[in-house]
Amino acid sequence: VDRADLAQAIDEALEALSDKQREVFLGCHEQGETLDQVARRLEIAPGTARSHLHRALASLRQRLKSRRLL
Repeated sequence: VDRADLAQAIDEALEALSDKQREVFLGCHEQGETLDQVARRLEIAPGTARSHLHRALASLRQRLKSRRLL
């Protein structure tokens, strides 16, 4: 798999997430925020942020596996 194809697949998988899932995932994985920091910024409970992150990771994993990239 070439890097451009992988990057495109990841971008598409991120776009398929709900807005909250994407915001929590990117806050934790690109911006280096903790779940508590993301929760405060988004004005949601930490448990809700954790749930959004879990669902985002499951969705990303499933989409990348279906494209045989994982």
